[in-house]
Amino acid sequence: MTTNNVTPLKETASQQFTNSLPSLMPKGYQYDKEQGLIIHIEWKENSKGAAYSIETEICSPLAITALTHSEDGKEGGLLLKWIDRRNQLREWVLPQYLLAGGFETIATNLQKNLIKYLPTDPKARRLFMDYLQKSTPENWILFTERTGWHDGSFVFPDYVIGDKEIAFQSTNAKHQPPKITGDVKDWIEKIGCYCVGNPTLTLGACTAFASPLAGLLGENGFMCHLIGESSKGKTISLGVNCSVFGMPKGLWRGTDNAIESELEARSNIGNTFDELGQSTPKDAYQTVYMLGNGKGKARANKDGNAQRVRTFTLVALSTGEMSLNDFLSNGGKPITGGLSVRFIEGVSDQFKYGCFDNLHGMSDGGLFATYMENVTGIAGDTYKPLASGSVGIEFIKYIAKNIGGDIEVIAKLKARMKKITKALTPKDSDSQISRMANSMALLILSGELATKAGLTGWDKETAYNELSRWWFECVIPTRGGTNSTEKEKAFEQVKDFFELHHMSHFAPLGTTEDNKPVTHYGTNYGYVEELNGVTTFYVTAAGWKLITKGYNPKQVVTQLVDKNLLMPHGKDGRTQVPKKINGKTGRYYMISGEILSQ
Repeated sequence: MTTNNVTPLKETASQQFTNSLPSLMPKGYQYDKEQGLIIHIEWKENSKGAAYSIETEICSPLAITALTHSEDGKEGGLLLKWIDRRNQLREWVLPQYLLAGGFETIATNLQKNLIKYLPTDPKARRLFMDYLQKSTPENWILFTERTGWHDGSFVFPDYVIGDKEIAFQSTNAKHQPPKITGDVKDWIEKIGCYCVGNPTLTLGACTAFASPLAGLLGENGFMCHLIGESSKGKTISLGVNCSVFGMPKGLWRGTDNAIESELEARSNIGNTFDELGQSTPKDAYQTVYMLGNGKGKARANKDGNAQRVRTFTLVALSTGEMSLNDFLSNGGKPITGGLSVRFIEGVSDQFKYGCFDNLHGMSDGGLFATYMENVTGIAGDTYKPLASGSVGIEFIKYIAKNIGGDIEVIAKLKARMKKITKALTPKDSDSQISRMANSMALLILSGELATKAGLTGWDKETAYNELSRWWFECVIPTRGGTNSTEKEKAFEQVKDFFELHHMSHFAPLGTTEDNKPVTHYGTNYGYVEELNGVTTFYVTAAGWKLITKGYNPKQVVTQLVDKNLLMPHGKDGRTQVPKKINGKTGRYYMISGEILSQ
């Protein structure tokens, strides 16, 4: 006698679901296993008092397996599961308010998701809606309409990383699961190793790693922007970013309302924006502010009640051929300090090979760019990466396990960020520079943690070395210094005025003792003369107000004094010097013509 040692096949998820159907059905409904249909049975009596049943086909295998509740407990839904035409188990968190919309609204989504059968008869449709309404499973679970961290678990549209049972519920078409191609080793060998020696590629990877870390550490979102000429390789950095979580490239083209929806769909995952020039100044302005503030617009429903405000935390990466300030200025929206600290930009095509500095043995920059385009799948309209998704998911698992909500660990990471911020902040910098440096510190810390987790193939110093190069060699020079945006803009305005009007708005002084000026017919802002071989301007108080319009005149004076372009008078620090002109002594702002060469 022989013994059969064959191990019984494990039940598939679909089989487990159909076996559980009888326990999930409300009274009056049964599952006909032979037909593969859910049946409604209605019992009646004939004229002789004999009982008989009327059976109505309701749908193919489908059930509500749990009830869901929002984080604030004010809203809820139904966790709906069914078998599709490929015998695969699918699920959808049906918002309960859709039950008021009738059969068509719900059926449309189920048919899109390949349900096998839904009724066409009006009576059967009514019974189908009753089936949903009367189903009352005992299990309650949390639902969310936002990807990212929730109670220690990380929610993607199609699954959850963590031990919490959380359902994802959204009608947002922008939500999509990661595209997983290859494993971590593939990503390191095909993409990660090529970031070394290339600041812009390292930036691409670290902006992706930073989004989930920002969510854990409570940091605000922001955007990094690569400025460069076309075909210099800046879009390759977007490809590296996209490969971390397997998310296709995003575009600037679109309204701020559409982008708001996209930001929520990428919360704690990150997003990319290619070609700033495809946007409008208004939409770009609103997008950067929304991303930094972490929430969208407040809106009202048709009945006047407030809609849910979309919230998100993420770090984004952008490209364009011009700076945000230049782009916004075209639409009459000059950049402000509050906007600039949310938008860290740098001219990034100034390395040896455009946006690249290390070709890793390849013969030229074009060949390197082609390789990176192909492996990241960023080229063309269809996203086809050769390595994607796995490294991002493993990074989330790593920080969930090693950081989570551990206050002591978070405090240590914050201290590390503070140390990096200090190293990145030049002496006597404005507070805006320090805030931007803090964002850069988050990127560096993200790269360090990913490296420690064995996910990058980099040395432990790579993230700091490459990103600090981008910061000091690209961002600070592009910004024009370490002053606040308002100070830099104010100085730029004054400098531009003298460049444009130094011949037309200043009357030349004569050589007589009373300095009688040459007759001047233009709008007069003051006077000009050659003093010790240097062109010197004497600006009246009224002229100075007009030149510095929109800014604090005293702060602009301080800047010019610091740059040795405005000469204070005497030891008392007075900023207006006495000057006898046309026989009368007055006080003027004495500005060196060197401002024209700054």
